[in-house]
Parts: sequence; structure tokens; C-alpha cells
Amino acid sequence: MKDLSESVKWLITFANLGSKVGQLYPQKLLGNPEIKRPPVEPPTISNNHLSIPVTDKSGCDWLQKTDGSLTFCGVRDEFPTQKEFNKFLTKTEISGGKRDDYNNLVLTWLSVIYSIFAKMDKGVDHDYYTFCVMSAESFIVNNYKHKAIPLPPIKELCQNIVKGLDYPHDNTLTQVASAYILDYWHNQRLLHQNLRQCRCCGRFWFEASTRRKYCCKKCKDRFNYDSRQKVRESLREQRKILSRKGEKITQDEIISFLCDEGGYTKENAVMIYKEESGRCSRNIRSLANFKRTFGEREGL
Repeated sequence: MKDLSESVKWLITFANLGSKVGQLYPQKLLGNPEIKRPPVEPPTISNNHLSIPVTDKSGCDWLQKTDGSLTFCGVRDEFPTQKEFNKFLTKTEISGGKRDDYNNLVLTWLSVIYSIFAKMDKGVDHDYYTFCVMSAESFIVNNYKHKAIPLPPIKELCQNIVKGLDYPHDNTLTQVASAYILDYWHNQRLLHQNLRQCRCCGRFWFEASTRRKYCCKKCKDRFNYDSRQKVRESLREQRKILSRKGEKITQDEIISFLCDEGGYTKENAVMIYKEESGRCSRNIRSLANFKRTFGEREGL
């Protein structure tokens, strides 16, 4: 995995632009993963078309499911910043790179990745696999200048791989990306099964030994945050426990006060505590309250 070609390293870096460790980026993932705790509360949606995402006031997209619940689809138009994009072009010495080209290029590259993922995943609809292949092929056929490069028919794209072909480019962004995508598609087939994607931030990496779902612990922890509802229920339960503990401590303090200062037996002190509790719950909320009420009345 350390001896990747320069073209593959370029593609992975390009695909990882905009992805930040520990931040959700579901719009870069195949399908819509169920996120237990989105960055914002789901909006109120009624009678929405199930297949059309709805954008809330914070710029987040949501997709309504048949049961009425909402799936977080990410922040609308969340792409790399212009500064990050320019830095990538400068570092890789790419000329003629326009920000408007980024969307189409990264979607083409992701279509290639998703077609590979879909082929390896038996649960993915074959029609979606074909759609990804056609989308990627259509873009490259229409935009790659070196049209003399043979492209196999769609049905044979991943069966009869064209190997060993050199894909030239003129060092502009669209041509570099198209050439490198073709090289990966046809000449780097052995790497396809080792490509991984983080379910949280969407970053890609190659790994042969395992099938980790997250690039790091930070992303794993963020993706698996408990839902806000579960957190609220947990906090309520903790407050109840603390309240019960506080009541027990206060009760013990009042009973000790009655025994030590008033000379009451423990049984009588417990009875007095219960009677004062029935008279007014505020009187037994703390030892200080008890002294100001019962204590003053009884001269303690």
C-alpha cells in the first residue's frame, strides 16, 4: 500500500479535499448512512416528496423516509474552500484549474469509486452500478481530449479491463483527472478491492489487511455519538439519581440534627422529618431550611 503510483496518490488527495477528521460528510458516501446525532436538530417537514432533499435554515439537507423520519444528508454545497483548492493545485503543479470544474471532476471520480464499491457489495442494486459506470464514462468521453484512447463497452468495463495503456494529459485539471481516472480504472485493478472510505468524514485510503469503517478513532467516536434524545433521557435519569442522593443526604443530616440538638430518638426524628415533609416540602429541602422553619418553631 506504500508503493502507490503518483496518479493514484493524486486521485486520493483530490477525493479527500474538503474532508476533515471528526466531521460528518455524508454527501461523499455511497448511500445515506444513518447518523444517530446530526450536527443540528432535524427540521419540521410535512408532505415532502420522499426523493427530494429539503434544506433547513442552517444549510443542511434532509431526506424524508417513508416512516416520516429524516435522514441527515450533509451541508448543502459543502466543498473544499477556495484556499484549500488553490493550495492543492499549486502543490501538484496543475495549471488551468477552475473551481467550477471541481464538482464535475470529483463526482466523476466518486462515480468510479462507487461503481467499484457497488460491484463488490452484493447488496447494492446492479442498476446503480451501471448508472455510476455510465456517468463516469459519459463525462470522460465528452471531456477527455485524447479520444483515440479506446474505451471498452459499458457491459465490459470491469470484465475485460484494458491494461497497459498510457493516458496522456496536458497538465490542466480536467485532463489530469480524466487521465488518472482512466489509469486507475484500467491499469490499477488490483487496488480496487483495497480501497476504503471513512463512514464519518468520507476520506479514502488503501488498506489490504482489514476493512475498517473509520479512518481514525476521532471519526469513529463522532459517527457513533448517541442521539440527542438518548442524551436527554440519560441526563434526566442522572438528575433523578442525583436528586435522590441529595434527598437521602439531607434526610440523614436533619435526623442527625434532631437527635444531637433536640435529644430525639432516631424513631421520633424520622417521624418528625416525615411530618414536616408533609407540611411543606421546602422545609426539608436542606438542613438550613429545616432549622429556619421547624428549628425556630421548636426553639432548636
